[in-house]
Amino acid sequence: MNRESFLETVRKQYCERINASYMFCEHGGRINIEELGAQLKPLKKMAASEGLTHGEFDELVFSFFPDVRGKLDLEVLTDLRKAA
Repeated sequence: MNRESFLETVRKQYCERINASYMFCEHGGRINIEELGAQLKPLKKMAASEGLTHGEFDELVFSFFPDVRGKLDLEVLTDLRKAA
């Protein structure tokens, strides 16, 4: 499997996970934005470890759910500490 095929598979997997997170955070037709952010930030970190950039992950989220753009904080802190 070449790199692009692998990344396409990863994108599809994260699309499913993003959708599941969105559905989990939907209550009575309304989205709990804070809860959604808490669900998506760990996914974003995992996606980065599998080869997706932070920007690619954000675009996946906003392409499926454009109504959360500007409302949802997906910023993840990178651990810059080095082992002693």
